This record gives sequence, structure tokens and C-alpha cells, in this order.
Amino acid sequence: MTMKHERTLLPTAGLLLELGKRVDQLLAQRLPRLEQWRGDLQAHARGWNGAALERALLAHLAALAELDFSLLVAPGLRAGPLERHEAVFRRQASAVADCTQVTWGCVKDFVDYCARETVAAEALVSDFVMEARAIQRKAAEARLALGAVLADVQAREADAGEVTRAGLAGLALKAVSLQQRVAAIEDLCATSHRVQGTTYQIREERAALVGSLRQLAQRLGGGLLDRLRPLVGPSHGLPSDDLARAADERWRLQLDLEAVLSQLARVLELHAALAGALDAMGEKVRRSGA
Repeated sequence: MTMKHERTLLPTAGLLLELGKRVDQLLAQRLPRLEQWRGDLQAHARGWNGAALERALLAHLAALAELDFSLLVAPGLRAGPLERHEAVFRRQASAVADCTQVTWGCVKDFVDYCARETVAAEALVSDFVMEARAIQRKAAEARLALGAVLADVQAREADAGEVTRAGLAGLALKAVSLQQRVAAIEDLCATSHRVQGTTYQIREERAALVGSLRQLAQRLGGGLLDRLRPLVGPSHGLPSDDLARAADERWRLQLDLEAVLSQLARVLELHAALAGALDAMGEKVRRSGA
């Protein structure tokens, strides 16, 4: 290759060398920081656990289902229910009272935990998103610059001599190779969008869950237990209205518990989706060699 041809290719070669250094810097410096935030966010997400609350809600539902109000209905011409039936019902009501206490405690603990956890999660997500956006911005700049270089090289190849054309072809190959590396970085950043979107969904669903739990706590403070108290006392021919009101309150509480369980399940599903997105992102980071 003549000195003239070398001078012709030198600016483009120098630009590609500089762009290559920028890509190397992203891989060596910025991606490790993103991986650190990703790992911290993943560890935090894995520490989130609604198992205790879920167990309490399910046990409470089971105890409510066991309540058999028919035990308090007098058989035949009797003035009141059989004593053994009353004893069985008292045990059932006692189980409901015990479950109510456990559920209330779990609800309180969970709401308090969510308040603390939300602050920590917001900080982690913010750091993660800021780092991902910075990397994506740098990658986009490199992609645009490489596109311009490649377009210029291809335009010059058409009018170049054989020797110069060979040199330009080599530069084009380097540009394409760098484009592929940048595309991998941008693909990684695209995964970060999925992570970010899922964390926002979790925040919204968890806020709704906490609101429902607070309403549930208010219902647990009275409601069914107040309706059960006259039913477990000495029998003097309970009015049918007392049984009907207790049965209605039991039904309302069952609906509330089932609704909270459904909300909790949605939050758990979103946490599983977040874990999956973070795992996929971690694999892409490892493949990048960062």
C-alpha cells in the first residue's frame, strides 16, 4: 500500500481505534457497575418473602370454612342445641379467634416490612436505572458514529483503486465487528428496561396490597369476632338473626381474605418475573465478558 493510500485510510482507522476504545471502556468500567447494581437488586428481590402472610391467610380461610353454624340450630323440638354441638362450635370459634390474632400480627408485620423495603428498593432501582441509561446513551453514540464510518467507507470503496479498496474493506470489517459488540450492549440495556418496568409494576401492586391489608386489619378488629361472642355464650335459644348476621360476616371476611391472597399472588408472580429478567440480564453481562 502506498503512502498516499495509507494517508487516505489513516483518519478512518484512527476513528475506529478511538471508537473501539470507547466500547472497551464501556465493557471494562461501566458494565461491571451495572452488574453490581443488578446483583444488589436481585439479592434484595430474593429477600422479599410473603410466605408467612400467605400461610396465615390460608389458615384463617380454613378455620372460617370449618365454622358450622348449623351446630347451633336446635334439633327437633328442643329449645336449644345439643351441648356436644355447642362444644364443637366453641372449639371452631376459638380456632377462628386464634387465626384472627395470627393474621392481624402477620398483616402488621408485613405492612411495616413493605414500608421499610420500599425505601430500600427505590434507591436500588434508581441507581440501577441511572447506570443502565448512561451505558445505553454511550452505546447509542457509538452505534451512530460506527454507522457513519461504515457508510463513508462503503461510499469510498466504489471509487477507490484495488489496493485502497482492500484497505477500506478491512476497515469495514472492523466497523461491523464493533457494531456487533455495541448491539450486544444495547440488547443488554433493553433487558434493563424490562427489569425497570417490572419493578414499577411491583411497586403499584404492592401499594394496592398494603391498602387492602390495612382495610383487612380494620375488619379483623371487630366484625366476625363480635358476631361470634354471643353465639359461644350460654345457650338460651339464640335468635336466628344472630346466626344470620354471623354467617354474613363470615362470608364478607372470606371474600376479603381471598381478595388479599389474590393480590399477594400477583405480587409474588411479579417478583418471579423480576428474578427471571435479572437472571437473563446477568447472563448477557457474562457473555459480554464484562
